[in-house]
Amino acid sequence: MAEGLSGAKDAVSRGFTPVPGRAPEGLGPTIVGGKRRAFMNGVHTSAPVSGVPAVVGALVAAVRVRRGPEAARR
Repeated sequence: MAEGLSGAKDAVSRGFTPVPGRAPEGLGPTIVGGKRRAFMNGVHTSAPVSGVPAVVGALVAAVRVRRGPEAARR
């Protein structure tokens, strides 16, 4: 089965959802909907995973900058 999907790699990288030709008629919209849900789940997961460290880094930088050069000499 994996060999049959190897040609779909280019389509998936462009955001298309390949629906196998032998899939039942009503299954196509389900496959496309599942792809959209999976993409949005990934977006909703990656936002906090990347946002939290960014906010923490900004807070640490703000605290470090407020001290000024005098605090660094101590």
